Amino acid sequence: MSCKPIQIAEQNMNARTIGEIAFEEYLNGQSITFEHEPKLDFTSKLIDYVVDHPTQGKIYFEVKDIERSPFEAFGPFGAYDPYEPIRTHIGEGQKKFKDFSDQLCALVLFSQVMNLMEPHVMLGAMYGNLGFTVPVNVETGVADASRIEKKFLVGQGKMVQPNRYQNTRIAALISVARYNTFTKEAVTYLKTDDGRTEEEHRIDLFEGRAGISEEPTLCCTVWENGTARGGDCHKTFSEARWMRGGRAMKINKSYLLSVKDGLHSGLTNAIRAHGEDSA
Repeated sequence: MSCKPIQIAEQNMNARTIGEIAFEEYLNGQSITFEHEPKLDFTSKLIDYVVDHPTQGKIYFEVKDIERSPFEAFGPFGAYDPYEPIRTHIGEGQKKFKDFSDQLCALVLFSQVMNLMEPHVMLGAMYGNLGFTVPVNVETGVADASRIEKKFLVGQGKMVQPNRYQNTRIAALISVARYNTFTKEAVTYLKTDDGRTEEEHRIDLFEGRAGISEEPTLCCTVWENGTARGGDCHKTFSEARWMRGGRAMKINKSYLLSVKDGLHSGLTNAIRAHGEDSA
């Protein structure tokens, strides 16, 4: 009697996570060609996605699913920490990108249990807990409430420590989430200049003739790492936009925040792209 070794099907070993499926859906929706876990000549590690951008070269994406809600550790009493799940995955991403010294790398996050579209949470995980500072007269012990300042408190962030930058191989975090764009698209539709009145457009919206879906749209938000190595991260991600139908994908909104601790005066942009076409 002969024995045959048990073989585990490759598709089971490399089964897509929910986050990977969502990221692929976004890339396919933008007609962006990608490779899933290709073999690379400079590392033995498998990176989830590689995109060959026409001008910026290869971009490497590692996808992480946040499955445990920060509220699970909260209990009836205790401190709620929205940063912990994100920081844990930043640490995992840094290990995965250890061999990527000169490449453009990004960590993609997806979650069905927490909101990854909040700037103070995402950037706080990178730079330090969001808090307040107020100057106090050490002689009188009196605080000057008129000078209260909101800032990221350096110390627990994964990108900035009191005396150094870290995790500089990760050029950006990317949140993948479903976002309801109906209101934004409806406002644009109302202002359409096609010879009809705004009231006629409004009736179209109420009667469902405007062709605007009320279902949430899969979107990506890019939270750039202002401390990343390899040149101007802001410029790189701003220029790394794909053309669709002859026009560039529109960057709808950006937030400019800085770590005001004397260590980091660079910029950190959170770019929300909803896959719309620019004018």
